[in-house]
Amino acid sequence: MNVTAFVRQTATAKKKATIYIRVRDNDTKTDIKAATELSINPAYWDADRQGYKSRVTMVRDEERRTLNDAVHDLCRTVSQEYFKGATSDWLKKTIFCFHHPNAYKLTQATERLHLECGQFHRG
Repeated sequence: MNVTAFVRQTATAKKKATIYIRVRDNDTKTDIKAATELSINPAYWDADRQGYKSRVTMVRDEERRTLNDAVHDLCRTVSQEYFKGATSDWLKKTIFCFHHPNAYKLTQATERLHLECGQFHRG
């Protein structure tokens, strides 16, 4: 199984491009892709490093580090969460949970509350 980040070639250099995650598993013939909430000027993207090119001076070091770390952390998260039979819906949900961890916790708490309230009212 291989997880990579990429920017679509159709993006223009004047506009920021969305960073996508791709998961390929040759064993199960899985090849799924999904957009992240991360973006970059495509002229600054290094496909080998999966982040900013090393000699980009137009962007602050902190901004470069933040994006590079986010891309690598997201790839690592997807790799750890991957399972045989994963779908594009799973990948989208995993990316959403990465960007919004509290939203998923809130959803779980709300579902748990509805279950508890439903059991309480039935009794």
